[in-house]
Amino acid sequence: MNNTVDKEKWLQKLLEAERIAKSGAWVRFARRPFDYGTHQFHRRIVYPHSEKPLLKKRRLFFDARMYVALPGGADLFLLGIKSHDSEIRLCRFLINRLNAGMHVVDIGAHFGYYSLLFSGLVGPAGRILAIEPSAFNNRILRLNTRALANIEINDSAASQHKGQAEFLEGKAEVSESSHLKYPNEILKLDDSHLRKVETRSVDKLVRDYRIKPDLIKIDTEGSEANIIQGMRETLSGQRPVISMEILSPDPRGIYSDARLILEQNGYEMNGIDQHGGLFQIEDLDAHFLHSGLTSDNFVFIPSG
Repeated sequence: MNNTVDKEKWLQKLLEAERIAKSGAWVRFARRPFDYGTHQFHRRIVYPHSEKPLLKKRRLFFDARMYVALPGGADLFLLGIKSHDSEIRLCRFLINRLNAGMHVVDIGAHFGYYSLLFSGLVGPAGRILAIEPSAFNNRILRLNTRALANIEINDSAASQHKGQAEFLEGKAEVSESSHLKYPNEILKLDDSHLRKVETRSVDKLVRDYRIKPDLIKIDTEGSEANIIQGMRETLSGQRPVISMEILSPDPRGIYSDARLILEQNGYEMNGIDQHGGLFQIEDLDAHFLHSGLTSDNFVFIPSG
């Protein structure tokens, strides 16, 4: 990555990719017919019989190159972005917020899309700690970040305490859904397999890596409350901005518990508008009802 980031260029390229994403399948096909055909052939013909992912490299909207494992990550392969509306708005917020020299923790780093974005934004003087317990995702994450000195990777699962936990490892088509097993969760063994992983608290990880986070991104498919319980020292000391994906509905109360802990520690919940700006969230249920979304990214800012 270059030392100087042209944020306006990145925002413009993100906007162009967003327009293509919203324009329909025929426009996407006409723009990249070979790639579109490769994806569809692998997803419909090859993968159902072999269950072997296809590793492909793609230039992202912010000029980094990244490997993705098809059939998962199709939007990254075809468009160079995560195309869900909430991910586009989060990217705009992050581009506007982060600057050279900052420290970031990426919890649930997957293949490294956001870690690579962070790397470009904070530059050589900044640091990123990418946390990804999925063995499959972690291998691709390391492949994508091996040339970047400002990214360090940990393969533990962020949680409340040091220890071990059961982890559901998704297959390639659902690799973003890998997660720590919920209490009483009914396993779908055709979609994933269960294994033990090491757990660490964020407080312990940032001490061990000597990271002083300005921002922590959390996307872990249900471990958010335990993760935030394990970062109370960081919340009260460093006071980082927290970015967190929240799903609706929330039958286990995971996200409401996470929000409550953050509010008890003096954080205010904000939504992200189409320009990457923030607006305060008073009623989360009303937000989801009004937006029609079942998942969204929110930003928690320390008050005062």
